[in-house]
Amino acid sequence: TLAGRNSAKLLAIKDHPEFRGSLAISDTFVASGSDLELLKKMATRTRVVINCAGPYAQYSNFVVQACAETGTDYVDFSGESYWSATMRQKYGTAAEKSGARIISMCGYDSIPSDLAVFAAVDALRKKLGSSAPSIQEIKLWHQAFGIANGGTIHTMIDYEWDVKNDFMQVGQHGGRSIRKVPFFIGDPLLLTHPVTVRHNPD
Repeated sequence: TLAGRNSAKLLAIKDHPEFRGSLAISDTFVASGSDLELLKKMATRTRVVINCAGPYAQYSNFVVQACAETGTDYVDFSGESYWSATMRQKYGTAAEKSGARIISMCGYDSIPSDLAVFAAVDALRKKLGSSAPSIQEIKLWHQAFGIANGGTIHTMIDYEWDVKNDFMQVGQHGGRSIRKVPFFIGDPLLLTHPVTVRHNPD
């Protein structure tokens, strides 16, 4: 099922020559990101929702809530770490109770870094076996060409940048210094321990 906010656009995609007559898209479902009850109906129709609608902080709060409360697995490719941490903080308990798996940041933000590191470490272990060293730290850079899409541009405009913490670090004696490698979109460990988050999805 292809779901979205605009019926005409959904039908246009479904009727595109690439999909016409294909079993890839069987039907469409129209739901606004602000209609929780309708989103719950959408979630209960499937086993997993793959959410491609950003900016996520603007459109997807209720989508996560609907999946968490109905037990439907959820995946997105958001790069909005504070939003993802807020969703975990707000709906993590409901997801645990229902059995829903809520997984964010599964696209561009993960492929060059997480998956490249996994592949490199896996290849090293296969080659060296038990003599493979313990990996303590990996530094990875990547380069991209082209321009950002509309959703990414809106995310960057709306994102709550924390310049003080992203570019400065507190030393052992309390003084601040510039980070050698700044946090571009917040503390990379934010998703592992979202104790406090600045973003308010309401």
